[in-house]
Amino acid sequence: MWLRRIARPLLIVVLIFLAFRLGKPYADARNRGKGAQLRKAVLVLAPLAGADLSGANLAGANLSGAHLESSDLRDANLRGANLTNANLAGADLRGADLREASLRRAVLSDADFRSALMHDVDLSYGMYNTKTRWPIGFKPTAAGAKPMAGIGADDLGK
Repeated sequence: MWLRRIARPLLIVVLIFLAFRLGKPYADARNRGKGAQLRKAVLVLAPLAGADLSGANLAGANLSGAHLESSDLRDANLRGANLTNANLAGADLRGADLREASLRRAVLSDADFRSALMHDVDLSYGMYNTKTRWPIGFKPTAAGAKPMAGIGADDLGK
């Protein structure tokens, strides 16, 4: 019980600190996520799990190490974005533009990339599972992605 009383105010303080530390782009991402204009924003290690960033312009943004678990990134412009080491587990990226983006070492388990534009995307060492959904005809291993440990090629429809 005492933990709840402390945790909530502490979370608010941390979010306020991050808003000032990271500046306007972070505040825009959290407060006006849907359709936000965050081109070339620096959102390194940003805690955006569950955020609605659908239709946001994140072209060229630095989201390395960002926590985007279960985020809504449908139709977002992530062209040329840096998502190295980002956690996209369970994220919805249907229709997103990921051309020339770097998702090196990203967590891609349970993410939905159906109908996303993924030309020249770098998925080197990105980890995916059998529930990760890809655009028709897209070969994640050709882009450098690796199946999570314990999942054989037969389980991945190869």
